[in-house]
Amino acid sequence: VATTGVAATAGQAAMDAQAAQAAEMSLILQAVAFAIVSILDLFYTLNEASASEEVGKILEEMKTMQPQLQQLLDKLRRICAFLSGFAMAASCTKNGDQLASVLALVLTENFETTEEFFTLIRCRDLDTLFDERYSKQYSLEPEFFGTQGGQPYFKPCGWLRFSLNVPDFEHYRDWCVAYHGTRNQAALSILLRGLQGPQSRGVVAVNGQVGGSGNTIYTSPSVEYAAHPAYAKLVQLGTERWGQLVLQCRVRPGAFHCQPSTLTASDWPEDVCIDENFPENRGLEWLLEDECDVIVTALLVREFGPGVDPAAYGREAARVSEKDLDTSADRQWIQLRALRQRQL
Repeated sequence: VATTGVAATAGQAAMDAQAAQAAEMSLILQAVAFAIVSILDLFYTLNEASASEEVGKILEEMKTMQPQLQQLLDKLRRICAFLSGFAMAASCTKNGDQLASVLALVLTENFETTEEFFTLIRCRDLDTLFDERYSKQYSLEPEFFGTQGGQPYFKPCGWLRFSLNVPDFEHYRDWCVAYHGTRNQAALSILLRGLQGPQSRGVVAVNGQVGGSGNTIYTSPSVEYAAHPAYAKLVQLGTERWGQLVLQCRVRPGAFHCQPSTLTASDWPEDVCIDENFPENRGLEWLLEDECDVIVTALLVREFGPGVDPAAYGREAARVSEKDLDTSADRQWIQLRALRQRQL
């Protein structure tokens, strides 16, 4: 995967900051351990009454520190999660050390609990999750890759592709190429367990089930439609820095039915084509009912913010900024993308 010096510097800075935080918390946790040992020592050196009084004082002091210690513990767990994600990301490409921080952040940030992250990764050998041989960076130059499964396949311009290790890929080679936008909290679960309908996962569909059964899996032949923030919200990775995730999939031919875009007018201008490869926004949603008819083959990642490389992600991606306090990063990107599409 080709990367820039900016990405490398940002990745190293992120690692240095995490390491500094880990060292700081290690000292604090050592101090807490010393305090506990001191309490136990009191029982041996003082009489019972004196020990009880001294222990009471120490416990009161520790009680006032409890919220701070809990915050430190949570932060330490997040650092462990980040480092696990970093190691996982670095294994997917020979140059992964320069981009691993991006992938690690989008995979591990914003879990409701770090226990959820570690529960997920225990069910899979992370060393075999990615396949660096087919990981790549797609340039911004448009290209038609031909047809797969009787459906058109267009290059996902401006995305980083982290290929998954699919041992029986030959079985899916002739299936159609599609995309599924996802929020970062769900990405790792999908990578490890595959795409499932909301009812199969025991959850309520975030975006509703327009035209679906309630357990429908939605994919799209358009990476830009799947990447609309309604389906793939931008996740903040740092100051003036955001990331976005889309899953690349293979879908069994004949296993889905098509419908046009279901984005509302508030999500996207009705008179603007969201992807120039799909005129009038037709056929942008492929609906499946059986999870056996879709396989995730890669994770696509792109970055936004003033510090990103416009040559890699596009000028619009570099214009998303926190300086516009009245407009969220998601809304800024929608507006910038719509303006670009109008000018085509």
